[in-house]
Amino acid sequence: MSAAARERGAVVLLENLHAADDATVQLAHYLVRTSRFQPLLVVLSYRAAGVSPALAQVRASLLAEGTATEIALGPLPLDAAASVVERMHGSAVPPEAIEAIWRKAEGNPFFVRELASAIEADGTVVVPERLYDILQARLLGLDPGVRALVERAAVTGEEFTADEFAAVGGVDDAAAFNALDRALGAGFIVERGGGYRFTHTLLREALAHALPAHRRAQVHRIAAGALSASGAPAGRVAHHLLEGGRAVEAVPWLERAARSAAAVAAYADSLALTERALEYAGGRERGGLLALRADLLFAVGDPSAPIAYAEAIAAARGRARTSLRIRQSRAYLAGGEVAEAAGALEGVEASTSADHVSLLLARGLVAWHGKDLTVAQAAAEEARRLAAEVGLAAAAVEASGLLGMVAHSSGQLWDRVRADVLDTARNPGLAGSVLDGHLCLVEFSLYGAEPYDEVIGFARKLRAAADRAGAVRGAAFAATVLGEAELLSGRVEEAEGDLRDAIDLARRSRADVGQAHAMQRLAETTLAAGRPDQARARLAECASDRPGVLARAAPPAPDL
Repeated sequence: MSAAARERGAVVLLENLHAADDATVQLAHYLVRTSRFQPLLVVLSYRAAGVSPALAQVRASLLAEGTATEIALGPLPLDAAASVVERMHGSAVPPEAIEAIWRKAEGNPFFVRELASAIEADGTVVVPERLYDILQARLLGLDPGVRALVERAAVTGEEFTADEFAAVGGVDDAAAFNALDRALGAGFIVERGGGYRFTHTLLREALAHALPAHRRAQVHRIAAGALSASGAPAGRVAHHLLEGGRAVEAVPWLERAARSAAAVAAYADSLALTERALEYAGGRERGGLLALRADLLFAVGDPSAPIAYAEAIAAARGRARTSLRIRQSRAYLAGGEVAEAAGALEGVEASTSADHVSLLLARGLVAWHGKDLTVAQAAAEEARRLAAEVGLAAAAVEASGLLGMVAHSSGQLWDRVRADVLDTARNPGLAGSVLDGHLCLVEFSLYGAEPYDEVIGFARKLRAAADRAGAVRGAAFAATVLGEAELLSGRVEEAEGDLRDAIDLARRSRADVGQAHAMQRLAETTLAAGRPDQARARLAECASDRPGVLARAAPPAPDL
C-alpha cells in the first residue's frame, strides 16, 4: 500500500466491514493507523446495525485517537432517490411510483435501486423476489429457533412488545428474551419506546414472505388472540382476524376501532373501518354500523348522509328509530333542505328525556331555518329548561346557542347575552351551558360588521352588571369579550389587563373553556405587543393546564 501511494497518493475502500471476521477487522485497524504517515486515505464502510464486538472496539479506538473521522450516511432524500430511479429505469418514471419506491426503501440506496428495476408497465412497484432472497440470506446466521420466532413477529406488524413476541411465538419469557437479545445483536430489530421494531420494512416483509400462506394465516389468528387478551387497540385485533380468515369475528373489533377513531375526530379513518365492517356484518351488528356510517357521513359533510340515515332507520327498531330520524332531520338542514328536515320529524314521538330535548332542538332549528322565530325560541327555551333539569350539559349549550341565533336574527343578540349572563347569578348550574352556547355568536359579532367601540361599551356595562350581581362566570365572559374587542381595535395594553382578569375569574369559577379561550387571546395580545417568546409560553401553559379544552368544540353529529 505504501509503495502504491508513494508517487500520487491512493485511496483504499473496504466495504461492508460489519460482515468481516475479526482478523480482517484487525487488519483494517492496522492499515488505518499506519496510513497516518503515508499519502493514503482509507475509507471503511459498515452497516450500523449488527456491528460485531471487534468492529465496535476498533471504531471506538480510532475515534478516541483522532485517527478517523466518522461520516453518518442518512437516508436519501426524495430528489436524490428520483435520480437513482430514473437512471436505473432508463426513462421517465411517474412521480407516484418514485415516491412509492422512496417510501418503501426508506431512503436506502440499495433498496431504491432494486425496487427501481421492478416497476410494472402501469407504474406499480412490486418487490422483486431477488430482493427478498437477498434479505433472507442475511438471516442465515440466526439460530433456526430464533428465526422462527422472529418470522412470527414479522407477521404481526412493524412494532411489537416483548409480551406480544412471547405470546405469538408460544414461548415463555426466558426463551422470548433470549431470542430478542439475539435479534437485537444481529441488527434485525431495534428498541422503540417500550417495545421493538424491525430495522427496515422490507426486512420484515422478507421474513413474513418466507412463511407459506396457511402459516401466515395461523400466525395472524394467534396474534389476534394474544392482542385481544393484552388489551391492544381494536384496529390491530381486527386486522389480524381479517388476515387470518376470520372476517365475521373481526366485525365487532372493526366497529370498536371505528368508534375510537370517531371519538378523536378521525372521521375518514372511522368511515373506512365502518365500511369494511359492513362487508361482513349481519343482523343487529349491521343496524348499529349503518347508524354509525350515517353519523360519519354527516360529520364530514357528505350530502348523501340523509340517504344513509334512511338505510339505518329501515334497519332500526324502537327508540333507535326516533334518534335516527332526529339526526336525519339535522342532516337535511345541513344541506339546506328545510322541507325535508321538517318531514323527517313528522310523527316522531320521544320516549326519554334525552330524546325529548333532541327533538325540541331539531324542531327549533327547522323553525329558525324557516324564519319562524317564535316557534324556534319556544322550542329552545323548553329544551334548555329540560336539559338543565336532567343534567344534559351539551344539549343545554346547544339550546343557548339556538336562543342566541334567534336573538341575532331579531336584532336582540346583546340583550339576550346580557340577560343570560346576569341570570347565571341565580342559576349557577346553567352558567357553563349558557356562556359556552353564546361564545360562537359573540365571536361571529366580533369578527363581523359590529363596530368595536359598540362591543367594548357593551362588554364594559355587562362586566359591571355581572360584578354587581355576583355572577363570577358571567364577569369572566364579559372580561374576555372586552379584551378581545380591545385587541382587535388595537388597544393592546388594555386588552392584556382585561384578559388577565378574565383568566383569573374563569379559574375561580372553574370555567375551563372560558379560561382556555382567554389564555389563547392573551397569547395573541402578547404577540401583538412584540413578545413572541412570551406568546409561545402562554400557549404552552394553556395546553398543559387545560389539555383537551384548548380546542374544544361541539361535534357535528351528536352521537359521535
